Amino acid sequence: MEAIVSEGNLAIRLMLDEDAEYERIARWRNEPHVSEWWDPDDPPLTPDAARKEFGPLTSSDSSDTACIVMFDDRAAGYIQFYPWAAFRDEAASMNFPQVDDAWGLDVFIGEPDLIGRGVGSAAVDLVCRYLFDQRGASRVMLAAAVDNAIALRSYGKAGFARAGRVLDTDMHGGERVESWLMVRRAPRRQGSPVMSRDLAETTHLLPLDEDASTLKP
Repeated sequence: MEAIVSEGNLAIRLMLDEDAEYERIARWRNEPHVSEWWDPDDPPLTPDAARKEFGPLTSSDSSDTACIVMFDDRAAGYIQFYPWAAFRDEAASMNFPQVDDAWGLDVFIGEPDLIGRGVGSAAVDLVCRYLFDQRGASRVMLAAAVDNAIALRSYGKAGFARAGRVLDTDMHGGERVESWLMVRRAPRRQGSPVMSRDLAETTHLLPLDEDASTLKP
């Protein structure tokens, strides 16, 4: 499958409507480092449940774009992105600011041996630059749990800044998750492509002391 965006040994490709994809997603979602943060109140995910949840996202008419993060030609994790204008009610319930031209994303690195390699931060950065350059995004906004310190640091490495406290619509222990609104704005340039050299350098996958295995609160 051809990547929608790539750089070096990192690529983002569309998720396929295939059994192997749903089996992989189910395995990843059930890894402890992912299930701790991604829908923690839900039961373990089965391949059939993964097909039901993610299958519609593989359709060309879906507001979400479901993708697989590839690292060194290996499936490493999952990332999805979407225009907040398609989810105005959800954005309003979290007191997000003006959502026109704003996009959101969620991501997790599923393979345990790839945690701490900077893959998650690099994938987020690469997708943000793709959204600015190819989708006309003015900013990327998301909610990250206030107690998910690793995710917050990783989003910071990917160019996000904290813009206020919000209550995410995701649930943990039956309650909405207290979160930071994280925002990365499109660079202001005149006559220059979004993927400038200074931004491209932020995606080099160097060994890190820590990285978010999942960046979804």
